[in-house]
Amino acid sequence: MKTRFRLRGLFVALIAASQILSAQWRAPYPGSIASSFVACGSDLFIGTLGTGVFLSRDGGKSWEPKSAGLSDRHVYALAALDNNLLAGTGDGIFWSRDNAEHWACVSQQVKGIGTLLATKTGLYAGNSVGLFVSTDVGRTWKNTALKTCVLKIMNMGTKLFVGTNNGVFTGTIGDTTWSNAGLATGSVVSLAVSETTVFAGVERVGVFHSADSGKSWTRYEFDDVPSLEPVIHPSGNSRLGMVCLIDRPMEPVVAVMGSVAFASPWRGVCRSTDGGRNWTLPCLTFKSRILQLWAFGKTLFASTIGEGIYRSTDSGTTWKATNVGFSLQNVRTLATSGRVILAGSDAGVYRSTDHGEGWFPANTGLNTPSIRCSTRFGRRIYLGTDKGIFCSTDTGMAWRAASSGLESLRVNSLAVSGRLLLAGTDSGLFSSSTPGTRWTRLAFDGVPVSALATSGEMLVAGSGRGDIDVSHNGGKTWTRTNFIEKKPGLVNALVFSAEGLCVCTSEAGLFRSSDGGQNWNAVDTALSDQPVQCLTASETNLFAWAPPTQKHFGCILLSTDAGRTWHPVECPWRFVWTMVVFESDLLFGTAEGVKMTSLQSISSLPSRFLYREP
Repeated sequence: MKTRFRLRGLFVALIAASQILSAQWRAPYPGSIASSFVACGSDLFIGTLGTGVFLSRDGGKSWEPKSAGLSDRHVYALAALDNNLLAGTGDGIFWSRDNAEHWACVSQQVKGIGTLLATKTGLYAGNSVGLFVSTDVGRTWKNTALKTCVLKIMNMGTKLFVGTNNGVFTGTIGDTTWSNAGLATGSVVSLAVSETTVFAGVERVGVFHSADSGKSWTRYEFDDVPSLEPVIHPSGNSRLGMVCLIDRPMEPVVAVMGSVAFASPWRGVCRSTDGGRNWTLPCLTFKSRILQLWAFGKTLFASTIGEGIYRSTDSGTTWKATNVGFSLQNVRTLATSGRVILAGSDAGVYRSTDHGEGWFPANTGLNTPSIRCSTRFGRRIYLGTDKGIFCSTDTGMAWRAASSGLESLRVNSLAVSGRLLLAGTDSGLFSSSTPGTRWTRLAFDGVPVSALATSGEMLVAGSGRGDIDVSHNGGKTWTRTNFIEKKPGLVNALVFSAEGLCVCTSEAGLFRSSDGGQNWNAVDTALSDQPVQCLTASETNLFAWAPPTQKHFGCILLSTDAGRTWHPVECPWRFVWTMVVFESDLLFGTAEGVKMTSLQSISSLPSRFLYREP
């Protein structure tokens, strides 16, 4: 992803969030970070950092992608003008006349748009060089003579308030004369207006309000919440209330809905009913940082990094994830078939046909959202879930149960050996010779099978107890190896390489066997005796992922010699459940969704970068 400009304050926070990944990484999952919000009638629209625009027709309960025609899917600003929707991106202004069904670039005269405001007489756009106005729905633009970095713009009737890196400026709609309204001590990263009051958020200073149209300002005090310096960010629609963003390391946010204020100084949401003088403790603690809050009517939305969007309809007392069609977390398995990618998660299956640019729910026929594993058998794709196995013959468009004999079992691993389909469950290993029609127990009665690998007639099974068993006759007989002596913990994954067998474990790291699994040697990864979560192979290259511990950061482990030696590779993701090679890319199923990087771009890092400072 490329950033074409730099702004301070709120816009910098959004750009920084989009740059959590280095240039070599891509995050092709919808809605990983929501950056902008607008309402058009009863429809809600959200712009995201990297995956375009999403529409909700049910008050934010579910979302659907609406990005057809957007050449730049980093949408930093949205506005609604008459029957038109407008999106501000790094490539210019895009518009849609059909409720976001199709987008077209209306102008590249003004690029790097960070804020938009639609009025009855024109459209205003701000970027790092100034404020621009259009009277023909964005086709042509004129400079308004305000030539400074514009961070936010709002209006109160015909009066305009512009937040810049040099304070607040005021003007009148249709005029090009500007007056400095104060707060020049810092960057005014956000503005919001009520019927009689203007709110301004100043970077690293705090929140101010003015009851006399900007002639004088009073700073809010938040004594009950230490170090809370909220910055108000308006939603861009008079019905949406106001939102605050703090330019601090954790960037807390605040929103106001009616007479109630909400603040997120950490990862939770606090509430105030007296104008911000006193705050309650967080109603809910989120796992991820809250980037923004939006209010729409009596509904409050929280945009997070890593958990998608949450929604509250009771003034922030309770929250519910609202990520259907929008955001996907905990992708535990990935399957590919031709140009189709399927992502199985804790929230069901998602399907992409455009190399991960757009994703759509693909759960027809499934009776559970908890997807554990997957495999492809010819043209069929099989899913292992917490309630048996499901099969699709049309690349995930529809699913049917394929669990006769193990309907009530959780399936942890799937593999194919010749004409035999194998399923590792919490109660042993099962096989089906009529792909998924009928299952029979093959081995390990009552023992959880956590990982499977096959190579011809050779089958290898790893258990949750740390055992590894090998069969050389298609599963008729099994031999237990001495792997348990390594005290490995859970066997997370097994992979055949060009020169042997590799295994990753939950407690003891990576091991390798060159004699069919009879003897095992620990692999020196610079992370000895550390957990390794997942493992995949591509020709002579092997990829593993080591989760973060108290001693080191999470990283990818790369081997280019069939597993003999390994090198650490930088990985920005919080947790990686699975990896798979797809064409020239390496796909990651992570806690934040589906991510990818080019195989050619993966480079080694010195091991000193892995360890946390004491």
